[in-house]
This record gives sequence, structure tokens and C-alpha cells, in this order.
Amino acid sequence: MRRDGWDILIDATPLQSDHRLRGVGTYTRELTRALLRLAPDRITCLASTVGRQWLPDDVAAHAVFGWRAHRPAQAYWLYNEAFLRAALLRGRPRVFHAPDFNGVATHPGTATVVTLHDLMPLDQAPDQGLSARASHWRWQVYYHHRLPRAHQVIAVSEPVRAAALARLRLPADRVTVIPPGVDPRFSPSERGRGRFARHRPYLLFVGGGAPNKNLGRVLAAAARLDRARPWSLVVAGAWPPARLEAMRNYGRALGLADRVEFLGHVPDAELPGLYANALVLLFPSLDEGFGLPPLEAMASGVAVVTSNRPPMSTVGRGVALLVNPESVDELARALVRLWQNPGWRRELARRGPAHVRPFTWAQAARDTLAVYDRAVPRAPAWAQG
Repeated sequence: MRRDGWDILIDATPLQSDHRLRGVGTYTRELTRALLRLAPDRITCLASTVGRQWLPDDVAAHAVFGWRAHRPAQAYWLYNEAFLRAALLRGRPRVFHAPDFNGVATHPGTATVVTLHDLMPLDQAPDQGLSARASHWRWQVYYHHRLPRAHQVIAVSEPVRAAALARLRLPADRVTVIPPGVDPRFSPSERGRGRFARHRPYLLFVGGGAPNKNLGRVLAAAARLDRARPWSLVVAGAWPPARLEAMRNYGRALGLADRVEFLGHVPDAELPGLYANALVLLFPSLDEGFGLPPLEAMASGVAVVTSNRPPMSTVGRGVALLVNPESVDELARALVRLWQNPGWRRELARRGPAHVRPFTWAQAARDTLAVYDRAVPRAPAWAQG
């Protein structure tokens, strides 16, 4: 660590907000912990005193804290801006890494690295209302004005990188693809363990309440399965109350009231058992930057049905059934095929663990450290004897 400041400062505040329940939170938590294992003397984590209880112990042990409000939500970005700028001024880090959508900040003498998860907010039409229009404006500023100022950008997949080059016109030498990893806790050995081992046979859907997750078509496809046999559809993920109630009502209208179970957010400790004890993971997302659930299911030895659109199609080719995510018919046929052909289902499940073996957080951390080095215009202090 530099004597006159921090070497690498990572914004860990996504672990203290609702992001902790989403893929961004998983990415921030697992990458930060892998970096701490790899280079503990180089890493400082930036955290807020608000939500301190959500930080993993190893992240908290390497954290510096400042105060940042979370409400009102409409002004959150203003609080965050002041919080980040104060931290950069205080520590003068050599590298600052913003692992989520909200944390792009720059400071003279600091190389900024940003993780780009997707460009979906750019495709969302602004809703009515002042708050929605302000959010739309903020996304435009982030993508078109803040992101181009970063010294290096980490894209979580090749499609995200291609979109960044084409739509944001970022220089190719400043955008590097580093896919997320899969925690080794996800393993076929978890089958038969935990509370889900006693559950009736279930199909699994993992995802939040955003429309791109495509739960409505999953429900419509599941409604075509044989009702004479015991099965259920388990839905895991944090959902806004209004959208959750809409999905409940839709499931009832399809006659699935006794077949669909909404779990809400599932604690990390229970996720390996949730995956490993499922019959099939359903992940026909309309759009993703990467999409971790298919890899976590494959690592768990579970058959996967996912979208034929990249990056899911790239990750799942040869080990998953790929379907048009806009076709309920295709999704239903895939479900019926796996349900009626347990041998094929077991074969897909068998291929999964070996297929995902290259996706490790340790490798992601090593590649990320290399990006930090490239972001600094001169040799980093730790390489100067």
C-alpha cells in the first residue's frame, strides 16, 4: 500500500443497498473477496456507515467508511456523488474501481476503472413523472458522458463489449471482457442437502422482477405441463410488491395457484441447495449482460433451459436447451422434452460442472488486476522496487 494514499480503492457500497440482492451485488461481493485473497495489501474497500451490517467480514476488515444517505431515492445519486468525491480526495487512490452502475467518479491522479454490466437502461423509454424522467436523464449522462471518461472499462461479456464499442464509441483498447466466476459452493454434492431436498420435484426460476427476466412466459409454459404428476415451479428473487402481485394473479389465472411458490430473496447459504435439488433451471431471459444463474445451475449438476440470445446462447451452447425467449411454444416444448426424457435431462446435468470450470472468481480477480495496471498511465508503485 502506498504510504501517502490508497493503491486500489473499490466501491463496496453496492453490498449495502438493494444491489446486494441482485447480480451486481454478487459480482461486487465475489470479485472483491477474490481480490482481497489475491492482493490484500493493495486493496481498500469504500463503504458507508449506513448499512454496515450487510458487509461480509473480510470486506469490512479492509474498509474505510464514510456517511451516505439512501433516502430519498430521487436524490440518491447526489449523495453518492458527494460521497465518492470526498473519498477520492481523502485517499488519493492510484486506481478507483466502480463495480456498479452508480459509482463512476474521477479525480486528478487517479485511474478510474468501471465495470459495465449492460446497456439496458438506454433502451428504456422514459416514463411519465418527474422522478422517472430524472432517472432517464441520469442514465444518459452516465453512459454518454461519465463512462467515456474512465481509463479502462471491464465488460462482463463480449456482447456488452460490442455494444459499448458500437453505441458508446469507446476505444477498443479501453474495453476488456472479464466474465464473472462461479462460486465453488455450487456443486452436485449439494443435492439431497438443505431444506429444498425435501421439496416436491420442482422447476426453478431465479431472477428479479425486471421485465427482461420473462417470468410471464415461464408461467405460461409451465401451465402446459402434466398436472397429474407432482411438480411445482419455485421462483427465487427479490420482486417489487406490485409486480409480484401481478405475477401471482397471472399464475392463478393459468390455474397454477397450487403449483407456483414465490420464495423472495433466498439467503446465500441456501442457494447451493436450492439449485442442486431442482429438476431444471428456467432462464429464458430476453436480455442480459451476462446471466449467472445458468452457470450456477450447471455447476450444480442441473439441466438448464435458457435463451438462444447471447450471451446466454454462448455460455449454454452444448450444455443447455436454447429457446426463443419470446416463444411460449418453444419453452413449453423444451420443458416437456426434459420432463418426459429423464435420461436426456441427466445427460445435460452431467455436462454442466466441467463446462463451467473455467469460470472462477480467482481468474476474474487476476484479470482485473491486469486491467488496473493498464489503467495507470505509468508503472504502478508496487512494481517500482
